[in-house]
Amino acid sequence: MDDKLRQNIIRAYGQVLERHYSFTVGPESKLPFPKDLIRRAIVEAFLEETDPDQRNSLEHGYIELEAFLPDEEFELVQACHTALFSLEPLEKSSNPEDHERARQIVEQLPSQPFKEIQENISKRMSERLKDLQALRRIVGLPEE
Repeated sequence: MDDKLRQNIIRAYGQVLERHYSFTVGPESKLPFPKDLIRRAIVEAFLEETDPDQRNSLEHGYIELEAFLPDEEFELVQACHTALFSLEPLEKSSNPEDHERARQIVEQLPSQPFKEIQENISKRMSERLKDLQALRRIVGLPEE
């Protein structure tokens, strides 16, 4: 990939990260390019980068890319978060009907897919950390 394209990809992705809260999930549709292309641009830039701060930013972006989910998975995660946040006032209420409503909400949550999505994000981030360790060895940096 040529340097100009790589810079454009990383710059556009960086702008998305500036609007995205650190280590929270986001929809892949908000990414300016496909994840594989962004990942490749970051790896190539990392191999050429000599500035430690820039390299650190590339590492962070490389890992955080895994928090961008296919839109269907993102919508499921958002629905679960919304439902969980709606529980707090119900649980604090002294009204038994509110407690029953909270129980019903919890029962309706798709816990298994949500849990699998969270585990998959963690697994992919761990894999990206291993990738970075290998890249650090290639460029002669100490592993962190």
